[in-house]
Amino acid sequence: MSISVNQGENFYCQTFGDLWVPDEISTGVEIAPKVWAGRGLPVVPGEHWEKWLGELAFRGIRASMVLTGTAPQPKTGHFVNDELVEKFKCLTFGLILQGVPDYREAYLIAGANETGDPDVRHFGYARVYYPARASKPLRVGRPELERAVFLAARLENIDNKGEDWRRLRRAIDALSKGSAEPYLQDERIHQFVRSLEGLILPRKAKTESQFIHRSQTFAIANANNATALKEIFGIRSKVEHLHHALDALQGASSEEKEDLLYRRNRQVDELARFAISRILEDDGLREIFRTEASIADFWHRKDHERAKLWGSRLDLDSIA
Repeated sequence: MSISVNQGENFYCQTFGDLWVPDEISTGVEIAPKVWAGRGLPVVPGEHWEKWLGELAFRGIRASMVLTGTAPQPKTGHFVNDELVEKFKCLTFGLILQGVPDYREAYLIAGANETGDPDVRHFGYARVYYPARASKPLRVGRPELERAVFLAARLENIDNKGEDWRRLRRAIDALSKGSAEPYLQDERIHQFVRSLEGLILPRKAKTESQFIHRSQTFAIANANNATALKEIFGIRSKVEHLHHALDALQGASSEEKEDLLYRRNRQVDELARFAISRILEDDGLREIFRTEASIADFWHRKDHERAKLWGSRLDLDSIA
């Protein structure tokens, strides 16, 4: 990827190891003001960095997708720009809200152009997210990147706002934790249910029944979806109390129960992403989920009133 880092600017890159890059963005496209996506790094890190990380890691970086942003350098010697750090956290999660791409390790690379050439001065590891087992990974092209930019702006808007959007931020945090779990599919379910609980505001002693009922504002309300939500919550409860998750499921064998657990994971994974994305993208819904009082008022409405305010709903039963 070829972009210019002007003298007096910081730059910040996030790499997605071995992530396929479509030809339309391979040479670098500006997806937002001063933010580019393309194949490979736009700067040469230096031989010592390559020796430190290893040839294998750098081979993955050169061939994979990299996001790069630039911003004015606050002062000489300032190499990690906090504004870019926060922007890229939101931008990456804007992608993850659409699904998880299939990639390996991810690096954060920062520096500045102080003397006429950009100089890499910082390497770090980024959080890696993983697709749900047997799910179709997100294929990242220009439309997905442009939607990520839009979602990132909404994420930035709700950040650091005190009590406003506190539950929504906690729901996003739980979704992030679940998506970063590489192996334990039952723990992913646990976190995705927590994410949805951040939105449905369940009452004590009624958490299960309200989770099943209220989640059918986000999902189509029918018997199959209600059964799926009941089993999903059952898995969450087993994990919460350190019991075996398969005990929450029906099946003639452990293999059948495992297959069902993986499906329930794919379903609640997609439902949590769908619900949070809908709230971020819709101005009216974002205001509804701004405070606990406005959230409570939403859930006190009748089912058909909530469904009208919510709009499009997800069919869990269609997720194999």
